[in-house]
Amino acid sequence: MKRHLKIKGVIISTWRIQEYNRGVKIFTSDHGLINTVAYGAFRPKSRLGSLLQTVTYGEFNIYYDPVKKIYRITDYEPYIDFQGIKGNLVKYYSALLWFEIILKSHGGGEAGENMFNLLLEAMNILDTCSNEITDRLMIQYILRTVTFFAGPFQLNECSNCGTIYQAGDYVYYSLRDLTFICTDCSGPENTAFNPGIIKYIDYSVRQNLVTSLKSGIELSAQKKLKNILYMIIQEYIEDSLITLKTGKEFLQ
Repeated sequence: MKRHLKIKGVIISTWRIQEYNRGVKIFTSDHGLINTVAYGAFRPKSRLGSLLQTVTYGEFNIYYDPVKKIYRITDYEPYIDFQGIKGNLVKYYSALLWFEIILKSHGGGEAGENMFNLLLEAMNILDTCSNEITDRLMIQYILRTVTFFAGPFQLNECSNCGTIYQAGDYVYYSLRDLTFICTDCSGPENTAFNPGIIKYIDYSVRQNLVTSLKSGIELSAQKKLKNILYMIIQEYIEDSLITLKTGKEFLQ
């Protein structure tokens, strides 16, 4: 273990430790999630105290104390402070939801690097995009996160019986099995996806993120898809997302 590290990452959360110290959780490409401490950050004249804010991306100088087994921040240079996200509650709660998914999936595990790259790209887009694009971005963020966990979506045939879907077929999603199934295999507890939604998912997830945001679906279908994806991602991380409750009026 190196004692001196220079890493780039996004500040996911901060908290107070004793009177003057600040805990900082950083999400990085190479090291995943790291818990660090900024000693004295809550002192009135602390430079670090004013810089170490959530929803920022920058470069950290970190010292690893092998005795206390603590990562200590010695310096931080913020590169992007995402004022567009912080100044808009819809965008702010969207970012917080992404952070919570990262935390509850332990940084994405083996998909950690992909999760980090997706987060940073999505935050850069979110910082300046319109409210219309914000909803599409949430859908794409969750769709892509699910593929990191489970691989590409199987949208051409029923995962249960192997029936090949025909043009115009409705496809159903089973939250129990986390798969798409046909009409014959579905029950009343399954969610129906019309052909337009399936076509949109199939096309958009094969594009890069910027290109995927140029296409959309009818607003009522978009809202339905977004809320279903909220349920799906919670099944994958095997936990509820508190941000969906605290930020309900901004995320629904």
